[in-house]
Amino acid sequence: TLIFTDEIPFYIRQMRSYGRAKIGTRAVVQTAPGSKLGLRTQVALAVHPNRGVLHDVTCPPEYLSRSQMKSGGWKQQWNQGTFVSFMNGLLTKLADTIDEERRKKHDILGTRDMFIILDGAPEHGRGAMSQIFELGSYKRLKEQLA
Repeated sequence: TLIFTDEIPFYIRQMRSYGRAKIGTRAVVQTAPGSKLGLRTQVALAVHPNRGVLHDVTCPPEYLSRSQMKSGGWKQQWNQGTFVSFMNGLLTKLADTIDEERRKKHDILGTRDMFIILDGAPEHGRGAMSQIFELGSYKRLKEQLA
């Protein structure tokens, strides 16, 4: 079984780069103030080919005041820690699903072999993977698949 994971930036205030106006006037679009980063929410998904989305997380940016940051502004929250948390949630959900399917005598996930596909994002580095291998959810899933 293959499970694909990926993170996607989702831009809340996306709009056209062109517009219409009366002849002789300029097309102007007014938007709410804020930086581009403040308008981006990170979405992480784990998708199974047959079952669809197995696990999802949205991670909006956090606004930091001037006392928390030199100039104040938006700080992206998707990092190695949130990735490990996302993977913990996915592994827990997989283990729970396998338990449920075995109780019902189904094998929808195809649990004989399971591969989780990741890209090469910096959050997925060795440090994150070593943390994931120490999680109780990983050890539980590994025992179920053995």
